[in-house]
Amino acid sequence: MLEQLVVALIVLIAAAYSAWHICPASVRLSLVKRLQKRCQNSAVGPFMPTIARAAAVPNGACAGCAASGRCPATRAAMARANEI
Repeated sequence: MLEQLVVALIVLIAAAYSAWHICPASVRLSLVKRLQKRCQNSAVGPFMPTIARAAAVPNGACAGCAASGRCPATRAAMARANEI
């Protein structure tokens, strides 16, 4: 029984990571803003700027792109992350 729970937890974490990785930076940033509003007075509050920077980092297809530093989508996502 315990093994099944551990396997289920691993699968759940992997699915959440995959969904996070596939989402565009704008969606991730909007989710982080909502989370920040909910958790600003909790123990997670100090970690929110770090989570916002992680949400703004281009990943997937953008990570290997040679134009990632000049891409308007990347610059906009990084600017939104700095606002948070």
